[in-house]
Amino acid sequence: MKNIADLDYKEKIMDTMEKFYSDGIRLAEKYEASRLAEKQDKDGAEFDSRLTEIFCKAVSLYDKQAKALANDFADYWLSEYSEGRQKKEEAVEWFYKIFSLIAGNFEKDMDFPQEDWEQINLIISSEAESLDMDLLNSIMTVIVERKKI
Repeated sequence: MKNIADLDYKEKIMDTMEKFYSDGIRLAEKYEASRLAEKQDKDGAEFDSRLTEIFCKAVSLYDKQAKALANDFADYWLSEYSEGRQKKEEAVEWFYKIFSLIAGNFEKDMDFPQEDWEQINLIISSEAESLDMDLLNSIMTVIVERKKI
C-alpha cells in the first residue's frame, strides 16, 4: 500500500515541474511571436534572462537547498547556449531535464551532450558540500549509471 504523504509529495514535484515546463513553452511561444513580428528581442537575451529566472524560481520552490545548484546550471546554460545558440523550445527542454535530474525524475530517455555531462559533474562537485545528501546521491546515481564520470 502506498503512503498518501509520498503520493502528495510526488504530485507536488510533478506539478512544480509541469508548471515550469508550461511556463517555459508559453514564454518561448511569446518570444517567437514577437520575433516574427520583428518587435523585440532579436538576439533572445530577454528570453534567456526570463527563462533562467523562472527555472531558478521553480527549483527554489521545489527545494530551497537546490537554489545555488539551479543558479549554477542557469549560469552554465547562459554561457553555453544563450543568445540564440539553442532554439527556445530546446532551451525549455534542457532546463526541464536539469529540473528532472534535480528532482530525481530523470527518465531513461533523457540525456545531455557529453560536454553538458562534464559541466554537470563539475557543478555537482563544486556544490557537493552544501547539497542535501539525498539530492547528491540521486544525481550521482544517474551520473554513475550512465557512465558519465
